[in-house]
Amino acid sequence: MEEMSEARLNFEEEYFPKELKRVLKKYNDGVKVSSDEMEEAINKYNSLFYCRAEYPKYLSEALNGKDFETNQLIWNPVKNKEMASYNICDRLNEIKCPTLIMSGKYDGISVGQAELFNTGIKNSRHVEFINSAHYSHIEQEMEFITQVKGFLKGFV
Repeated sequence: MEEMSEARLNFEEEYFPKELKRVLKKYNDGVKVSSDEMEEAINKYNSLFYCRAEYPKYLSEALNGKDFETNQLIWNPVKNKEMASYNICDRLNEIKCPTLIMSGKYDGISVGQAELFNTGIKNSRHVEFINSAHYSHIEQEMEFITQVKGFLKGFV
């Protein structure tokens, strides 16, 4: 989590538009953010760093049932000290099977994890989708399928 938090700060600095940085700063500083302002910021974030393509029906339905507050509690290191101190990176070398690690360049959710996993898992290969955020299998579907097929061909 420590490595991911540091990577997220760097990611935000590099890729977040000014307006998103402004709303995030207000929120983190405990300044009241209007519901309209928050909704606009969330929509902007989602379109840039969550899914850069039209959401397929199954994703929209899944997200409609998502408990936002619980999700934030799980992943917010300020609110969840256990998650903030959790680190299993020293055990990644225990993964012995070939591993395909796939990530989107603009993935605002799992920032920094792909390279960390790729370094820790000896028999791994990392593919970064340069036009994707968190859902590369939706945003760059054909390229994603091609990469998976190529990886699996090595086992046939």
